[in-house]
Amino acid sequence: MSCRRFQNLFREARERASKALGFAKLLRKDLEIAADFNIAVSMAELLQKLKESGHVNVVPQISMMRTEYLMFIPSTIADQRHHIIQLLNVTCGREDVSGNTDFSNRDNLPAYLLMVRCGSRAECPQWEGPHIDVEPTAETAIALSHIRVESLLLVVIHSSQLASQRKEFETMMGGAVELVNEQTSCHQMIVESLHDLKESAITLRDKVSTVIGNMEKNWNCDAEMQDHEKKHILKLYRETMLRAYEFGFEVGSCTGKPC
Repeated sequence: MSCRRFQNLFREARERASKALGFAKLLRKDLEIAADFNIAVSMAELLQKLKESGHVNVVPQISMMRTEYLMFIPSTIADQRHHIIQLLNVTCGREDVSGNTDFSNRDNLPAYLLMVRCGSRAECPQWEGPHIDVEPTAETAIALSHIRVESLLLVVIHSSQLASQRKEFETMMGGAVELVNEQTSCHQMIVESLHDLKESAITLRDKVSTVIGNMEKNWNCDAEMQDHEKKHILKLYRETMLRAYEFGFEVGSCTGKPC
């Protein structure tokens, strides 16, 4: 296969893959709005730490809602019920219908929802700190009751907030929690689907790497060519390899693993 055909092949593959990778990045931006932690202390110690660090227990006032986790927010948003409801909505994958909350100026302030697995209410130590009653819609309450929390989940309104909010929370909690996954979804089905998508991207990246290796291995510049012909072929070869490497790194950037 000629260098020109290789270039055309990579250009076509890159265009198709870029659309898919762009969609995958959009999914991460919209759906991966949580960080997953393990609890490294007893539940009583964790609740005491949350109380000392100024967290408030969120209590949904809907009788049908039965969960195996407790919910908390930082005290900085305890007086902003709309913000709390919006956190509950995005946790369920629902957009805020009013759309008038400005989260862009909150990157430096604690503004997140914690979901802490605690089994049944009878098994949980008594929360001695402040609490706030909220009234989510029935749809939100039902969706919240179906969310599975392995240990502790931190949720933000937008993925752009996640890194700063996660670090702020880790600083407050010290060794009480251990980071497991710095960016994930609140829903197990979405987590599994995104994992499959990332695995497909990794497979594609590996195939690109294999093709690049084969091109390098099979490259042979005919010694009988004239100098100007060799220079032209070498130029085409370099351009082709550059396109291949660009494509490989582009795929790698989506998976977090460079080619």
